[in-house]
Amino acid sequence: MRGPASPRLGPPRLHPPRPGPLPLVLGAAVLLLALGFRLRNLGASLWLDEAYSLWFASRPLDYLWQVVPRFEPHPPLYYTLLRPLLAFGQAEVLLRLPSLLASLALLPLAWRLGWEFLADRPAAGRLAGGLAALFLALAAPQIWYAQEARPYALFCLAYALLILAAHRLLLAWEAAGPWPPLGRQALLLALAGSLTCWLHNIGPVYVAAVMLPLGLRALLHPGRWRVLGQLVLANCLLLLSILPNLLHAIARSRDWIQGTWLMPLTLTRARAIIEELFGLGSALPGPTAQLALQAAFCGLALLGLLGLLRRGEGGVWRAALLASAAAGPVLAGIGISIAVSPVFLLRTALATTVPLHLLLAMGCALGFRGAWRAAPAGLVAAVFLLGATHGFLWRPAEDWRGAAHLLAEQAGAAEPVLLAPNDVELPIRHYLDRAGLPRRLLPVPAPYPAMGLPNRYELGSPAVPSLSATDVERLVAGLAGEPSLWLVERYGGGEPLGRALEAARPVLERYAFGPAITLRHFGAAR
Repeated sequence: MRGPASPRLGPPRLHPPRPGPLPLVLGAAVLLLALGFRLRNLGASLWLDEAYSLWFASRPLDYLWQVVPRFEPHPPLYYTLLRPLLAFGQAEVLLRLPSLLASLALLPLAWRLGWEFLADRPAAGRLAGGLAALFLALAAPQIWYAQEARPYALFCLAYALLILAAHRLLLAWEAAGPWPPLGRQALLLALAGSLTCWLHNIGPVYVAAVMLPLGLRALLHPGRWRVLGQLVLANCLLLLSILPNLLHAIARSRDWIQGTWLMPLTLTRARAIIEELFGLGSALPGPTAQLALQAAFCGLALLGLLGLLRRGEGGVWRAALLASAAAGPVLAGIGISIAVSPVFLLRTALATTVPLHLLLAMGCALGFRGAWRAAPAGLVAAVFLLGATHGFLWRPAEDWRGAAHLLAEQAGAAEPVLLAPNDVELPIRHYLDRAGLPRRLLPVPAPYPAMGLPNRYELGSPAVPSLSATDVERLVAGLAGEPSLWLVERYGGGEPLGRALEAARPVLERYAFGPAITLRHFGAAR
């Protein structure tokens, strides 16, 4: 006697049932929980990359779109979005507001993704969507980048929209049979892909990860040529919209390859980044506990994939979409880091947490029944809560506000303050100007952006040159008559100059603000 048939996807529906009052109340609770964790460091000191954001957003629009791309590796869209906020001031909370709002907007979108991926099982869809929103609300990487004036939180939101558009295109193809119409879903896909690429130069890798399963599905569709034409049209529109940025990214990639501050990727480092993506980086001490949790989370994500695969042909392509969206950028980042130049960082892989956490949520909803679902969901939430608590208490490593206040209190108005590398000027000048206490700042070897110098450019930017031996000799000799001076460094960026100054002058005071920022006060030349 044959057993019951495996559940199959019914006629695809683009719009799942509307949620009742209880899911809305729970959703509001998750949003409040997420907001609580994301408020802790909103007012903390800007770090260097955030000072970049402020400096770029403060430039005139023509300079931002025509000159900045010559030396800045990231597209100008995010900085353009920041510009209107500067009319209200330059407070840290204000600059980080777009990231905070994008991170909060991601949660209902994750809920919606859970519904739509399991449209034929509304209860499981609501559960998967709610758990995905909860996991993203508590994920330590999401909490951290929601409090940064950088494009990563907006990039995550754009990637979630891209996955939603791709999924709806799959649904439209299934609903239409062999003669799918040229509908708006392809245009939405092109728009979401364009937004993803304009927010970060790693965007094309993420778009490719989503387009790959769509291309395979189009090749196997009964209306192959019409579907392929639709997909090609969407990609042509996407390519035309991002072509200027694509050319800019190619040019800046050469700068990164020729001189990058990142060390070559090792297996240990790659594993640590993947653990952080899972939210395990600070959850439990000890390699054994970390490895056990990583295995459990991978198993749960695989259960989510298997649950989709069991739901017929439509489920297979949904599983392929989520698997490619989660693993594709990570594998591509590792491959590029090994074959070309290091690019694999937590922040460049952050957006993969959206499909990854959705798979974890689906593993809980589809891999278990009844009350048993509470066990894996509770485990994931508890681990993420530990990581979130650690992130809630952790303080930023670059306290430029504190360093600037120290200079304002102890450095004389005419006392030279050497800044190395030269981009250290951006956060120091911002905080000194905001306090109305200008100082004699001397970024070395030249003010930012310093392009076209004969120096070596070892920090991945053609605007941040390294100090040469000639620069060091010139500075030591040129400042010999100064009774005292300061040297402010980020990660030892002025170490050759620091050694030469210590050989010529006594060190009166040393200060450190975390592992990144050091200040030395030198007396008169011997």
